Amino acid sequence: MNKIFSAIILLIITIISSGCPKPCIEANYSFAVNSQIIPDLDSVHTGDTVYLTSTFPTKLTDQSTGKVVDYSNSTNIGSNIGLVKLVKGTSTITDAVNDFDYLSIVGTIYNDINIASPNKFQQLKFQQVNDMYEIKIGIIPQKTGIYYLG
Repeated sequence: MNKIFSAIILLIITIISSGCPKPCIEANYSFAVNSQIIPDLDSVHTGDTVYLTSTFPTKLTDQSTGKVVDYSNSTNIGSNIGLVKLVKGTSTITDAVNDFDYLSIVGTIYNDINIASPNKFQQLKFQQVNDMYEIKIGIIPQKTGIYYLG
């Protein structure tokens, strides 16, 4: 019985000690941020520009706790967008980053070839404008097909 109790205590101490070293901030937040795609159509023509915009404040409220988190002057606020082509009549998808041209209007859309799937994902970097983070990018299809952006 003593051995089991000692093993449990040792396990608890190991779990508590195995966290990240100080100073380490393990944050788990949930924020609500809206984006808009213009034009709001299910189909566009080759060469048309589809705009993705998003704006949110530098101070965000955690949806779970109500805590306000200040991200002012952060240097790497970003996200990514996945682009795949759906192959008609099958359940097959193919990576489609290279089927589009891109415009950075506010913030930046770019391709980091060092990620696991650079032909499937474009990276987005928001730009701070006063007390807001903003992005406005253009996505221009260069080939016909059925595509999924997510």
